[in-house]
Amino acid sequence: MNGIKQYPDCVGLKIDFAWFLLSKVMNKRDSLKELIVAEKNRPSFEQSFMIYRYRQIIEDELYD
Repeated sequence: MNGIKQYPDCVGLKIDFAWFLLSKVMNKRDSLKELIVAEKNRPSFEQSFMIYRYRQIIEDELYD
């Protein structure tokens, strides 16, 4: 959380935090919010794919 406050535009940090929220904390809603914010910060192609893939995983779990 401190890192995100210190570097609010770091897409990689937001993706990593979203994955942490999803895998360790099991908080899908906050993870999805972080991914949406990361998507707005002009991610690279690789980061865009990671965001897309993580969002698909979360949305699939929410629909099941």
